[in-house]
Amino acid sequence: KDAFTSASMGLRKTEETWSAGAELSYSVSEESRGGSIRISADGELTDEWSVGGEALWGFSNDNGAEEKDLRLRFGAAHRGEDRAPITILQLETDFDEDGDRKVYGSVNHHRYIGDDSSLNLRAAAKWQRQTFTGFEVADTTTFFGAEFRHDLSENFDFGVHGSVMNSHGSGQSASSYGLSLGATPFKNGRINVGYN
Repeated sequence: KDAFTSASMGLRKTEETWSAGAELSYSVSEESRGGSIRISADGELTDEWSVGGEALWGFSNDNGAEEKDLRLRFGAAHRGEDRAPITILQLETDFDEDGDRKVYGSVNHHRYIGDDSSLNLRAAAKWQRQTFTGFEVADTTTFFGAEFRHDLSENFDFGVHGSVMNSHGSGQSASSYGLSLGATPFKNGRINVGYN
């Protein structure tokens, strides 16, 4: 095994409603070396909205093969009290010096419908480009999904779900639809049986 030496240091400031920090790390061995710089922050904008994000820049050199990449992450959540609707937003980007790129975004939404039913909605999109010797491949993929669940009793519920995914570069698409029966036999325990 290749022995290595690593070191890291960081600084973080935390207040009642927000936190921010930075971290630096570096490792070296006989055949490779690498390091990264991470900056992150999160906090509450209002009583219902919270946000967070980070930037990570890293590099590595493994037997003379150098790589550098940058990753950006951002998220936001809207949560009300008790049974209020919940919305979660997510955005991610990856870049490297070889020309590979990825951008991903998603929205998840959950809401109760009456006392015994709930609805989950999700939409996502990803653009990705990969470069190879002499050519590159790029595509955009989208996803849409929904699930409706209804409580049959305190411990049992059933659901109906469907989703569709499209590859805009190839023109191909795939879909899934089905039913499921859920059981909660004990606290924090759940069993789902379904058919697509």
